Amino acid sequence: MSVRILILAALTLQAACFPYRDIERPAISGSVVSAADGKPIGGAIVSDPRSPTYRATTASDGTFSLSPEKGWRMWIIIPQEPFSAADLEVTAPGYKKMTVAVHGWRGEGKLDGPLRLEPEER
Repeated sequence: MSVRILILAALTLQAACFPYRDIERPAISGSVVSAADGKPIGGAIVSDPRSPTYRATTASDGTFSLSPEKGWRMWIIIPQEPFSAADLEVTAPGYKKMTVAVHGWRGEGKLDGPLRLEPEER
């Protein structure tokens, strides 16, 4: 093993932290419906504006599924909870944009029922 690697390992351990990949945005499944009549909205975009890859388009029955997204974090020797979060933005033609915060535990996010979009005023 090279001396540089040993020095880097020693400095990392001495700092009591090191980088690692973990779930940054949780897996989320749900549906998007109209707040006016409860009908599903197909073709709605569900995404987190902070990530270009964390997005889904709803099916004709309004359902969507987002896979978990990993990112780099710093692990500190103090115990940490496996927590992740996403700020979902939901858009569809003819409806007002909706934003909802979703928190995940161990990579799974939970929604409190369907996401209800309000129709745009004419």
